[in-house]
Amino acid sequence: MKIYVIERDTPRFKPEPEVLLDGNKAVKIVKEEYINQMEELGTSQEKADAGYGFCGCYWNFAEDERCGDALIDSDCDSDCWEWRITEHEVKI
Repeated sequence: MKIYVIERDTPRFKPEPEVLLDGNKAVKIVKEEYINQMEELGTSQEKADAGYGFCGCYWNFAEDERCGDALIDSDCDSDCWEWRITEHEVKI
């Protein structure tokens, strides 16, 4: 059986990893959190890609893949928000 682990890192704390059985749901959760955090910080994927003085908003999930990572460091100060999804095979 496959499980998907969401790990998060924020400038203020590192919550416990979240374990899900549905990889699509894991990606949906991370994408919503990522977009919400960009909005809260007043940045966007387009600004990061265009190089408007933002250190970066990186969505590193390949199309149709459930594992990857995302990062936001909107002001180059190393206070960043990170999300990571990994897949693990467990025996039951």
